[in-house]
Amino acid sequence: DAQSARTDSWSLSLSGAPTWEPLSPTGAAPFGLFAHTAVLDPLRDRMIVAGGEPYERPNVLWALSLGASPAWSPLAPIGTGMTNRQYHGAIYDPDHDRMVIFGGYDREVRNDVWMVEWSPTLDAPGGPAEHPRSVSLSAPRPNPSAGAFQLAFSLPDAAPARLELFDLRGRRCASREVGTLGAGRHTITLGEANALVPGVYFARLQRGGAPQVQRVVLTR
Repeated sequence: DAQSARTDSWSLSLSGAPTWEPLSPTGAAPFGLFAHTAVLDPLRDRMIVAGGEPYERPNVLWALSLGASPAWSPLAPIGTGMTNRQYHGAIYDPDHDRMVIFGGYDREVRNDVWMVEWSPTLDAPGGPAEHPRSVSLSAPRPNPSAGAFQLAFSLPDAAPARLELFDLRGRRCASREVGTLGAGRHTITLGEANALVPGVYFARLQRGGAPQVQRVVLTR
């Protein structure tokens, strides 16, 4: 229960005879938690801790660096945050360099899905981000945006593909051929120099079959 929740950190060596050792991270550790989740962010060599009991507290997202000098630091993602919860599920998604959280309990059972994307995104050498198996279009960042915003997308090969931006009336506001970029994860910037008026837009990545679509809101 909350009265016996711990704030200590331990490591288990996996070479030779497995051995437990306590860690002494610097920085303010999260308050005592249980029923939280933790995932490894291998590209930044850190552990990400999310949620947990007591869920009445503000949303919890912490990072524990795993280098030579471990350190705790709180994370404060932008955007609408999920309610703090316990007994949820979480994974690290290497294809899109993000943490995905599902379900849990916060006075009621949840079946929603949330994601936390890191900025900037990183690609693991030789990993799925360099060799994607399918087409994907990530959520724009930042969103909402007061001007320029970035669109990250993945292509499996150099087949023709087009990235387009439409307003709510269906008018095409921007269009770029991106298939020539080839296989891998790419990022382009739109909305430079306040070329777009405030409003709601839809980004579409079209390649072959069903398009990938994301919404972006521009403000001033």
